[in-house]
Amino acid sequence: MTSQEQPVNREPQGETEDTGKGLRAQLEKAHEEIRGLKGTQKGQAFKDAGLDVTTGLGKAIFKEYDGDLTSEAVSAYATEEYGYQPAPGQDLHPQAQNIQAAQTQLDVVGQQAGSIQPPTEATELQEAETSGDYQKAMSIKAKQMESWFRGAPS
Repeated sequence: MTSQEQPVNREPQGETEDTGKGLRAQLEKAHEEIRGLKGTQKGQAFKDAGLDVTTGLGKAIFKEYDGDLTSEAVSAYATEEYGYQPAPGQDLHPQAQNIQAAQTQLDVVGQQAGSIQPPTEATELQEAETSGDYQKAMSIKAKQMESWFRGAPS
């Protein structure tokens, strides 16, 4: 057997992505994207926690906070470190007002609607006899008799 050698094509490598400078540039670009995304996420977390990042206490906490990027964590940090309390009418969760309004509507509907009781055998039998549905009436009577016999001691 003979081995065939394939020609190796070697191109001069300038500043491509495989060189140190190219890889470093990729890394810096990735770090910039991550910083941008974290900044956006961080801003949203502060907004959800009820802190204004453009003025006052919210701005100060935003500059120094380096923890978990959730509104609960930001709120806990602000409360623990600075004694921050959200305004009385302010909810920590953005959908809390919608949820409360929907729950209020459900409560009103529940109070206005009466409870519906399932029909008993006696009412079904009476309805069947008054409507002239003798087959249904006899079926109900047969079920009643069967339950009586099963309930009787043997």
